[in-house]
Amino acid sequence: MNMLQIRNSGDRFEQLMPMLGRLWADEQFLDGELICSDGAVGFSSLILSCYSSYLHHLLLGAEQPVVSLKDFSAASVRKVIQVLHGVEPAVSVIDNSGEILQLLKILEI
Repeated sequence: MNMLQIRNSGDRFEQLMPMLGRLWADEQFLDGELICSDGAVGFSSLILSCYSSYLHHLLLGAEQPVVSLKDFSAASVRKVIQVLHGVEPAVSVIDNSGEILQLLKILEI
């Protein structure tokens, strides 16, 4: 008799995030756009929905969501999205302007 074994391992997260990061960097499976003051940043609704119940409800059912973040620079938004999609470690989003902290607060992350 064959049995399926499912184990919870912290290693899975560390294995998965680089793969997700590569997909984001290659612009694969991105189904939404964040419109910033000076450009746009693509994102995966599935990934963002995992980080915030606010974003989950905002993005639920939208086929190609567009979210306006006109008060934020594309550089700051890109840093946050890169961390959430596994491209950069979380410490890379620290900034002195407070813009990223304000963005995280608004997105309820």
